[in-house]
Amino acid sequence: MYWAEGHNKSNYTIEFSNSNPKMISLMMRFFREILSIKEEKFRCKMTLHPGIKEEDCFKFWSRLTKVPKNQFNKTWVKPPKSRTGKMHNILYNGTLNVRVCDVNKLRQLKGYIEALK
Repeated sequence: MYWAEGHNKSNYTIEFSNSNPKMISLMMRFFREILSIKEEKFRCKMTLHPGIKEEDCFKFWSRLTKVPKNQFNKTWVKPPKSRTGKMHNILYNGTLNVRVCDVNKLRQLKGYIEALK
């Protein structure tokens, strides 16, 4: 899943973003059980559409990921693309980005991907 959906903007971080709770849940399990990432390493960031209640989304994603609210970064509210101001594909829980800053874990993950190739 990371090979298709993950990304890293630097050579130090692992990032995975998705709006599907099952995908996020599976990646969190992979991070914890396979990569053995420590709990304090997780940082999350929500992307929401206008009008979505941020606090409800915090509760939803925090409960799903088991990442405490104090490890969430500032939420980004995505502006509408259309001139009418309407959102076409409203994601009621938004999109969650999970980030881990650990160069050794990133290398381990890239090694797994290379082995799969």
